[in-house]
Amino acid sequence: MSTDESVPEDVRKQYAEDWGYCGDEFTATDGFPPQLYVREARRLVGDQVLTQNLIQKHEPMGNLSVGMGCYNFDSHCVEYYACTDPDVCVLYNKSYTGTECHVGLDNPGIYQMPLWLLFPKREQVTNLLVPVCSSASHVAYATVRMEPQFMILGHAAGVAAALSVQAQTAVQDVNPDDVTALLLADGALLTP
Repeated sequence: MSTDESVPEDVRKQYAEDWGYCGDEFTATDGFPPQLYVREARRLVGDQVLTQNLIQKHEPMGNLSVGMGCYNFDSHCVEYYACTDPDVCVLYNKSYTGTECHVGLDNPGIYQMPLWLLFPKREQVTNLLVPVCSSASHVAYATVRMEPQFMILGHAAGVAAALSVQAQTAVQDVNPDDVTALLLADGALLTP
């Protein structure tokens, strides 16, 4: 709002000078946070990709489930812009701040997360498991991206990595039954 030239000058000046950054936070860096929170960046694209459709179907995954997730399809705004064109900006009868965001889907409820969500493409690498930047579409990642799901996937990745090393096999070849058995022994909940 302070740098977009389509925003009226007096509004840009207010954002930049009158409001600015918070005066009592991050004082060592003039109010600007020294560490940025990156909500979503690059993600793994494996041989299989978890999608919105797979999450919403709620079909049982059997021994492929490594845990369950439960959060909205939550995707925040990508861009704010000054909406001033009366032919396009029809929400209000005056200029306003428009956004490009919001997934607008119903909460998927409890869903299972598959073991292959952690796998890269076999032809690219066979000794890597990725619990945070997992093989999920943008919309699916909007629910998988929460810390409880990351912890569940991290646990599963550790179990699968240990089994892969013990069997001297590619992570993609780890026996899902063995992963399931160890996760259940650790108290993991794999089915609703």
